[in-house]
Amino acid sequence: MPEVMSVYRYEVEGSATTIWNEGDVERDVKRHEEFIRFINLFDAYTDGKYHQELELSRISFEVGLHRLKGEYDALRSTRYDAYLNRFVGIDRIRPYLMIKQPHLTEWLIKVRNRAFA
Repeated sequence: MPEVMSVYRYEVEGSATTIWNEGDVERDVKRHEEFIRFINLFDAYTDGKYHQELELSRISFEVGLHRLKGEYDALRSTRYDAYLNRFVGIDRIRPYLMIKQPHLTEWLIKVRNRAFA
């Protein structure tokens, strides 16, 4: 393909990002579990050819899933330290807060949701 052939819609009624930010925890848990399942299936289908590339997405969804379920102790795994080390500078703030300060992350999300409701 010689050029970009897609559009990313954000905060548009009915778009995936709008639906994902509605705060339906049960639906969000299911979505994270399904994404992890898809990544695992694709990894197996390609015989691990893209395993390293998929790992960042897999771990990202795992971190989100643990956060949604309130499984904060699970975030103490060294597996997530390796994930965190992939980020530098300002890009490190969000994943760091999600892994190392999950209660603060929850509070910030609540504040954001009230501010933009």
